[in-house]
Amino acid sequence: MLTAITSGKAGRIQIDGVEHKVSWREVFRRSEDLLTAAIFGRMRYLSETSLNSVMSLLIGKESAEELGHLQRIDFWRNLDGTHSRTRVQPDVLMWFDNALVIVEIKPPFGGDQYLEQWKAQIHAVVNLCAQDGENSPACVHFVGLGRNTLDVKEQSYEHFDTQGVFDLTLHTAEWEALSAAIPRMRVDALAADLAVFDDWLSAMELFGIQSAAYKWPDLLAWASTCDLSLEAIRCLPKMPEIKSPSRLRGAPVSWNHLIAFSAAQPLTLQ
Repeated sequence: MLTAITSGKAGRIQIDGVEHKVSWREVFRRSEDLLTAAIFGRMRYLSETSLNSVMSLLIGKESAEELGHLQRIDFWRNLDGTHSRTRVQPDVLMWFDNALVIVEIKPPFGGDQYLEQWKAQIHAVVNLCAQDGENSPACVHFVGLGRNTLDVKEQSYEHFDTQGVFDLTLHTAEWEALSAAIPRMRVDALAADLAVFDDWLSAMELFGIQSAAYKWPDLLAWASTCDLSLEAIRCLPKMPEIKSPSRLRGAPVSWNHLIAFSAAQPLTLQ
């Protein structure tokens, strides 16, 4: 479906309360849940290495290395709330061998993260883990992804009563940081990882989140770490001569693809 939307092939649909039909592209841009599904629904297809890179961005490298294997991902699971909220629905629950990662997602065009929602979700997970007993995780990471205005400091933990059920760590991350990190993660990624990353970039572009533009100093610094040579270019097949050139439309150049190609070539500047 994402491919159809980004290619302009998904058509238009009628929405209650809207006089005219709207495009699926516009529907996607209005939906926090569709963005959640597009990003985290593909997380289970990543290799261990790429998954670790993504989790390092969300919760830090040291914490990510302690997660263990990803067991399952729950989306919008209904949990028993507290007296102020009878039901709570965390966007994403990522169950690892050694920890649980809760993700509360805010798209670029929407409301901000707010403390009361964090508290409600964490207290609901406390109730869930207390009921589950020995299967409850020893460590829980809560990630606010997008539109963070909360200053996560040590005193923030005073707002959360985990009742000693698990150790809690709070994190914040932004979509721009994830988008900017994807080109670096693509360099050593497997083919399946590349497909996931491409879908992520397409989904984020629908929300106006663009990949960070590369700067020449950064590219030169990266190139200095690579074993580059122009010899490989001489081995490439030559293009046939076009006697009657026609007007050709140039394809857009993707830095992501160029860097991934360069990283895969045993090249040296000698």
